[in-house]
Amino acid sequence: MAEEFLDIVDEEDKPVGKTTRNDVRKNALLHRVSLIVIVNENGEFFVQKRSTKKDIFPGYWGLGVAETVESGERYEEAGSRGLKEELGISVLRMDLIHSFQFRLNYRSPNHNVNYKVYKVFFNKVLDNQRLVLQEDEIDSAEFIGKEDIKKLITSGDFHPGSSMIFEKYIKMKELE
Repeated sequence: MAEEFLDIVDEEDKPVGKTTRNDVRKNALLHRVSLIVIVNENGEFFVQKRSTKKDIFPGYWGLGVAETVESGERYEEAGSRGLKEELGISVLRMDLIHSFQFRLNYRSPNHNVNYKVYKVFFNKVLDNQRLVLQEDEIDSAEFIGKEDIKKLITSGDFHPGSSMIFEKYIKMKELE
Protein backbone atom coordinates (compact mmCIF):
# COMPACT_ATOMS: atom_id res chain seq x y z
CA MET A 1 0.00 0.00 0.00
CA ALA A 2 1.39 3.39 -1.01
CA GLU A 3 2.10 5.93 1.67
CA GLU A 4 -0.69 8.49 2.03
CA PHE A 5 0.18 12.19 1.79
CA LEU A 6 -1.88 15.04 3.22
CA ASP A 7 -1.74 18.79 2.64
CA ILE A 8 -0.72 20.83 5.66
CA VAL A 9 -2.83 24.00 5.73
CA ASP A 10 -2.78 27.36 7.48
CA GLU A 11 -5.58 29.00 9.48
CA GLU A 12 -7.14 30.25 6.23
CA ASP A 13 -7.18 26.66 4.91
CA LYS A 14 -4.51 27.35 2.28
CA PRO A 15 -1.99 24.55 1.62
CA VAL A 16 1.46 25.38 3.00
CA GLY A 17 3.11 21.98 2.62
CA LYS A 18 2.63 18.27 2.20
CA THR A 19 3.64 15.34 4.38
CA THR A 20 2.65 11.81 5.35
CA ARG A 21 -0.43 10.95 7.38
CA ASN A 22 1.88 9.55 10.08
CA ASP A 23 3.77 12.85 10.29
CA VAL A 24 0.49 14.79 10.51
CA ARG A 25 -0.67 12.58 13.40
CA LYS A 26 2.69 12.53 15.21
CA ASN A 27 3.11 16.32 15.10
CA ALA A 28 -0.59 17.34 15.29
CA LEU A 29 -0.26 19.29 12.04
CA LEU A 30 -3.24 21.27 10.74
CA HIS A 31 -4.97 19.37 7.93
CA ARG A 32 -8.38 18.96 6.28
CA VAL A 33 -11.27 16.59 6.97
CA SER A 34 -14.60 16.26 5.19
CA LEU A 35 -17.46 15.26 7.49
CA ILE A 36 -20.79 14.05 6.13
CA VAL A 37 -23.80 14.30 8.44
CA ILE A 38 -26.21 11.52 7.46
CA VAL A 39 -29.89 11.89 8.38
CA ASN A 40 -32.58 9.28 7.70
CA GLU A 41 -36.29 9.62 6.92
CA ASN A 42 -37.09 9.61 10.68
CA GLY A 43 -34.83 12.58 11.38
CA GLU A 44 -32.30 10.34 13.11
CA PHE A 45 -28.55 10.79 12.72
CA PHE A 46 -26.07 8.14 11.66
CA VAL A 47 -23.40 7.59 14.32
CA GLN A 48 -20.55 5.14 14.21
CA LYS A 49 -18.29 3.67 16.83
CA ARG A 50 -14.78 4.09 15.52
CA SER A 51 -12.66 0.98 15.33
CA THR A 52 -10.43 0.37 18.34
CA LYS A 53 -7.63 -0.02 15.75
CA LYS A 54 -7.85 3.66 14.74
CA ASP A 55 -4.80 5.80 15.46
CA ILE A 56 -6.80 8.70 16.83
CA PHE A 57 -9.89 8.55 19.08
CA PRO A 58 -10.12 4.73 18.91
CA GLY A 59 -13.44 3.34 20.15
CA TYR A 60 -15.09 6.76 20.24
CA TRP A 61 -18.49 7.44 18.71
CA GLY A 62 -18.57 9.88 15.81
CA LEU A 63 -21.18 11.68 13.76
CA GLY A 64 -21.68 10.53 10.17
CA VAL A 65 -18.58 9.82 8.13
CA ALA A 66 -15.34 11.76 8.48
CA GLU A 67 -12.73 11.39 5.76
CA THR A 68 -9.25 12.90 5.78
CA VAL A 69 -8.63 14.94 2.63
CA GLU A 70 -5.59 13.63 0.77
CA SER A 71 -3.02 15.92 -0.83
CA GLY A 72 -4.43 17.59 -3.93
CA GLU A 73 -7.94 16.32 -3.21
CA ARG A 74 -11.01 18.51 -2.68
CA TYR A 75 -13.25 18.20 0.37
CA GLU A 76 -16.12 16.90 -1.78
CA GLU A 77 -13.94 14.22 -3.34
CA ALA A 78 -12.79 13.03 0.09
CA GLY A 79 -16.38 12.97 1.38
CA SER A 80 -17.62 11.00 -1.60
CA ARG A 81 -14.71 8.57 -1.25
CA GLY A 82 -15.38 8.16 2.49
CA LEU A 83 -19.06 7.36 1.99
CA LYS A 84 -18.18 4.71 -0.60
CA GLU A 85 -15.26 3.16 1.34
CA GLU A 86 -16.78 3.17 4.83
CA LEU A 87 -20.48 2.57 4.09
CA GLY A 88 -20.80 1.46 0.48
CA ILE A 89 -22.91 4.54 -0.37
CA SER A 90 -22.41 6.13 -3.78
CA VAL A 91 -22.80 9.91 -3.69
CA LEU A 92 -21.56 12.12 -6.48
CA ARG A 93 -19.07 14.82 -5.63
CA MET A 94 -21.47 17.33 -7.24
CA ASP A 95 -24.21 16.24 -4.82
CA LEU A 96 -21.92 17.07 -1.90
CA ILE A 97 -21.08 20.50 -3.29
CA HIS A 98 -24.79 21.34 -3.14
CA SER A 99 -25.23 19.88 0.36
CA PHE A 100 -22.52 22.00 2.01
CA GLN A 101 -23.54 23.09 5.53
CA PHE A 102 -20.63 24.96 7.16
CA ARG A 103 -16.93 25.02 8.07
CA LEU A 104 -15.60 24.33 11.54
CA ASN A 105 -12.11 24.34 13.04
CA TYR A 106 -11.09 21.91 15.76
CA ARG A 107 -7.88 22.54 17.70
CA SER A 108 -6.22 20.47 20.44
CA PRO A 109 -2.67 19.58 21.47
CA ASN A 110 -2.98 16.24 19.63
CA HIS A 111 -5.30 16.87 16.68
CA ASN A 112 -5.83 19.97 14.51
CA VAL A 113 -8.39 19.94 11.74
CA ASN A 114 -10.24 22.26 9.38
CA TYR A 115 -13.60 20.58 8.74
CA LYS A 116 -15.97 21.16 5.87
CA VAL A 117 -19.39 19.72 6.77
CA TYR A 118 -22.01 18.35 4.38
CA LYS A 119 -25.40 16.68 4.81
CA VAL A 120 -26.71 13.59 3.05
CA PHE A 121 -30.26 12.30 3.39
CA PHE A 122 -30.37 8.51 3.54
CA ASN A 123 -33.55 6.59 2.81
CA LYS A 124 -32.85 2.90 2.29
CA VAL A 125 -36.16 2.38 0.50
CA LEU A 126 -35.99 5.33 -1.92
CA ASP A 127 -32.25 5.18 -2.49
CA ASN A 128 -32.27 1.38 -2.84
CA GLN A 129 -28.95 1.21 -1.01
CA ARG A 130 -27.94 -0.49 2.18
CA LEU A 131 -25.08 0.36 4.47
CA VAL A 132 -22.05 -1.93 4.28
CA LEU A 133 -19.73 -1.08 7.17
CA GLN A 134 -15.98 -1.25 6.60
CA GLU A 135 -14.74 -3.34 9.53
CA ASP A 136 -11.28 -1.71 9.66
CA GLU A 137 -12.90 1.69 10.23
CA ILE A 138 -16.14 1.02 12.12
CA ASP A 139 -16.90 -1.32 15.04
CA SER A 140 -20.65 -0.59 15.02
CA ALA A 141 -23.13 1.97 13.76
CA GLU A 142 -26.77 3.01 14.06
CA PHE A 143 -29.25 5.81 13.45
CA ILE A 144 -30.26 7.60 16.67
CA GLY A 145 -32.13 10.73 17.70
CA LYS A 146 -30.54 13.97 18.81
CA GLU A 147 -31.30 13.38 22.51
CA ASP A 148 -29.39 10.08 22.38
CA ILE A 149 -26.46 11.84 20.71
CA LYS A 150 -26.47 14.42 23.50
CA LYS A 151 -26.22 11.54 26.01
CA LEU A 152 -23.26 10.07 24.10
CA ILE A 153 -21.55 13.47 24.09
CA THR A 154 -22.09 13.81 27.85
CA SER A 155 -20.64 10.33 28.43
CA GLY A 156 -17.27 11.51 27.08
CA ASP A 157 -17.11 8.71 24.49
CA PHE A 158 -17.94 10.98 21.54
CA HIS A 159 -15.28 12.36 19.18
CA PRO A 160 -14.79 16.02 20.25
CA GLY A 161 -14.79 17.32 16.66
CA SER A 162 -18.04 15.46 15.97
CA SER A 163 -19.49 16.92 19.15
CA MET A 164 -18.73 20.49 18.04
CA ILE A 165 -20.15 19.79 14.58
CA PHE A 166 -23.34 18.26 15.99
CA GLU A 167 -23.93 21.21 18.30
CA LYS A 168 -23.36 23.74 15.50
CA TYR A 169 -25.56 21.75 13.11
CA ILE A 170 -28.47 21.61 15.63
CA LYS A 171 -28.20 25.36 16.37
CA MET A 172 -28.10 26.15 12.66
CA LYS A 173 -31.22 24.03 12.00
CA GLU A 174 -33.08 25.67 14.91
CA LEU A 175 -32.51 29.08 13.30
CA GLU A 176 -33.95 28.03 9.91
